[in-house]
Amino acid sequence: MFERLSDDARSVMVLAQEEARLLCHQYLGTEHLLLGLIREERGVAAQVLETVDIHLDSVRVQVKVIVGEGDQRPSGRIPFTPNAEAALQRSPRLAGTFADPWINTEHILLAIIDGNQNSALKVLRALDVNLDTLRALLMAMAPL
Repeated sequence: MFERLSDDARSVMVLAQEEARLLCHQYLGTEHLLLGLIREERGVAAQVLETVDIHLDSVRVQVKVIVGEGDQRPSGRIPFTPNAEAALQRSPRLAGTFADPWINTEHILLAIIDGNQNSALKVLRALDVNLDTLRALLMAMAPL
């Protein structure tokens, strides 16, 4: 699956790991993927999140409120949570619905918001994001 990630989506993975390290989390969850999607800035996901007025600082604050911060920065590889792993596994199917051979940022964000109760969804709800609006914007802005 990772070989199908676009350059922007690969950047999201790197940025998500940085966010997990900054928060001293010993895992990489959907909340870190959301932060990575925002930090990446060039992709459709970042553009859509900007459109609905979701910004890095407000998401970081909500992550700290909802999940908290750790005590010690992780070293080495950071494992994915089951929810983050499930979102990443849904991403190729979503890319396929757009007949896209690459997994792009919009596919990752769609996979997150189509998931079950994950931390990124809790953050978005805390920021009063209408998930149906977000989904519609992603579908409208995704290249066909």
